[in-house]
Amino acid sequence: MVKYNPSESIVTVITIGIEVAVSVTVNVDDAGTGDPIVGAEAILAEQALFTDAGGTAIFRNVPGNEIYTLSISKEGYAAKTTTVVVGSVDETVNVSLTPGVPPVPPCAIATAAYGSPLAPELGVFRTYRDEVLLQNRIGRLFVRIYYLTSPPVAKILAKNETLRIAVRNFLGKILERIK
Repeated sequence: MVKYNPSESIVTVITIGIEVAVSVTVNVDDAGTGDPIVGAEAILAEQALFTDAGGTAIFRNVPGNEIYTLSISKEGYAAKTTTVVVGSVDETVNVSLTPGVPPVPPCAIATAAYGSPLAPELGVFRTYRDEVLLQNRIGRLFVRIYYLTSPPVAKILAKNETLRIAVRNFLGKILERIK
């Protein structure tokens, strides 16, 4: 509430327990290249979001005038945790992740089927994972289950050329649909 008394030419501002909600924009990039990281999980104020194609996640309606812990993680990078002081205006936080050793070989089944983690088909699968699957709850669940179950399947594929061919054919049909 603003109280104005023209005879005194004084403006008095009175704050009456109004809670402030702000937006916190988190930009995540690769510490080595400076490129935005797509699909990084950002957790702030009990909300979890994934970064978009520009490496950005925007938390909305974050209670202001608080101190929060921001956690960022992405497969293939060392996770990072930092403290964020949120005031009464929108905030922007820039975080650089350092490439690290992924806990599970990325795209293990496709890597075994195509014979190399550098196969061009794997790039399509990774992009689909980051830009589609990791952007919704069911997709994230699928990716988690895949990473739990794929290493043993990949070991079997690595030893069986006939099975590798069959899986490549199956994956080729999936590639046609997601391109």
